[in-house]
Amino acid sequence: MADIETNELEMKLQKILDGAYYIEHRLLLSGSIVSAQGERFLGHAINDIVVTKGGVARMLRLDLSISNTHLMECKADGIIVSTPTGSTAYSLSAGGPIMNPNVRALLVTPICAHTFNFRPFVIGENESVLIQIAAVQQDIIVTFDGQESYRLLSDESIKVQKSDAQANIIKFEDKNYYQLLKTKLWKNS
Repeated sequence: MADIETNELEMKLQKILDGAYYIEHRLLLSGSIVSAQGERFLGHAINDIVVTKGGVARMLRLDLSISNTHLMECKADGIIVSTPTGSTAYSLSAGGPIMNPNVRALLVTPICAHTFNFRPFVIGENESVLIQIAAVQQDIIVTFDGQESYRLLSDESIKVQKSDAQANIIKFEDKNYYQLLKTKLWKNS
């Protein structure tokens, strides 16, 4: 969520020029394809890395592992792995919780899970998520921040973890995170 409104642009620009700001360090995600040939880095995301079906609207069968521990076979339309920054984006729309961006964790959110036992959950920032195709004959797309997309082959998996890089966000003292949430999400409350 941007914390600069268009009507504040000149004032905020002046604050930047005056040095009246601070830098907030945010988690980035790193996504890699894992196959028999090894691991191939795909890119970074500040909000989320999403695994969804491509083409035909069918439920996916995916195997979900956290830090090399197999958790479950998931039946869902997809899985979102997000940062706290991305918790107010696609993950929130899919029923995930809002996380303060200063929380050092990752969020795993199912998209339209076809079971009641797969709910959004939070993992430690140093954990990794491995999503494997459980059923062949599935067209699966991996998307980074809704921009870059990659097709996942049947013998490939996607590994998502905290990136070694980070996002540096310019912040101002006049608004805290909860004031921003109230303005952006609960305007009429």
